[in-house]
Amino acid sequence: MDDEQAMRELAARLRGRFPDEAAQTDSLFAERGSVAHSEYDWIEAFAGRVADAVRESRSANVGELTGFFAKQYRDGPLAVQRIVDVALAENILLGLDDQAKAWAWPHIAIEIRHLYAATWGVPH
Repeated sequence: MDDEQAMRELAARLRGRFPDEAAQTDSLFAERGSVAHSEYDWIEAFAGRVADAVRESRSANVGELTGFFAKQYRDGPLAVQRIVDVALAENILLGLDDQAKAWAWPHIAIEIRHLYAATWGVPH
């Protein structure tokens, strides 16, 4: 499977599993008067839904979202693993203060924690 196909399929699975969060992601692009130029851009923007859940202290939602991505990472081909690593894991805590990151850490699926920590370190 090539990266483009992997991104299309992952985005479709996200839209099916998390329709509200997908709609919020679409709305962000619409509010900016832009569109996602690729499924990668859309998946990267979708990572913001995890940050939203952290900001609102919705631990179950943090776990559900990151758990979904962890499963995709575990079960997916290399193309999906790359997408989850770069588009999602590296961006899930973007724009959050250290206290919020530390609060979120135990609620994030272990595979996603490992990917995040490899780039940014463990939040304190």
